[in-house]
Amino acid sequence: RAEGSEGSGAGAGGPMQASREVMGHFRAGRPDRCVQYVRDAALDRLLESRERRGAQAGPAPGPFSAGEGGSLMEVFAACGDADSFEMNSYSVRNLLFGQPERCEEASALSVGATQHVSRWRVETRGEESFVTVKLRHEEALEARYKGVSIKPEWRLESLVGEPCDGRVRDGPAAGLSPELCVASQLHHLQAGDLEAVFRFASPKNKLQTGPLARFEAIVRAPPYDILVEHAASEVLKQHMVSPTQYVSVVGVIGRGG
Repeated sequence: RAEGSEGSGAGAGGPMQASREVMGHFRAGRPDRCVQYVRDAALDRLLESRERRGAQAGPAPGPFSAGEGGSLMEVFAACGDADSFEMNSYSVRNLLFGQPERCEEASALSVGATQHVSRWRVETRGEESFVTVKLRHEEALEARYKGVSIKPEWRLESLVGEPCDGRVRDGPAAGLSPELCVASQLHHLQAGDLEAVFRFASPKNKLQTGPLARFEAIVRAPPYDILVEHAASEVLKQHMVSPTQYVSVVGVIGRGG
């Protein structure tokens, strides 16, 4: 279990120690402490982003002052689709926007000499998910008197979450993730079960589109009719806008292709 201890620094020990320190910071509500573990390539992205914005918000994090002037959210935003640092909507919501009540090691695997993957069971505000922590062993700069030195360290490459139970649901429930809400609605739309889809509507939406018969008439008419009994669908993008707002972009192929 990750208890949020201070640890010995940014990846100075073995990979499992680094993973435990990272998850310990999340468990203790200190996500920005994890900036010191991210790869130099991600910090370079952050510095480039600040230069483009012309930001003058104090010292920027880098090899010499990791974490002093930036948040992990800022690093994530700066990296975008780059491969230097990755998070997804699950990990952003349950690690950055929320403080986990539970972080438990589930498994760990070393991939060659330079990669390590550990899997953690996380519970945040009643939502249970698995978070995969991927570390890479690489050379990093270390500040020294009148110069720098290069030493190998385990650095954070990605934090990617997924549901513990990915089964589709027949209606909303406490602890149900927004990703599974979308997946469940797409499943029921493909099956043509609009009554199940209507259950996921918010109370305000039900007042505007209900009762069920009216809702069905709306959904079966253009432009929404392509969703009913569609041939295939794929979630193309998903993003946590805020702690309570989730947005996804879905591609749909209708019955006729």
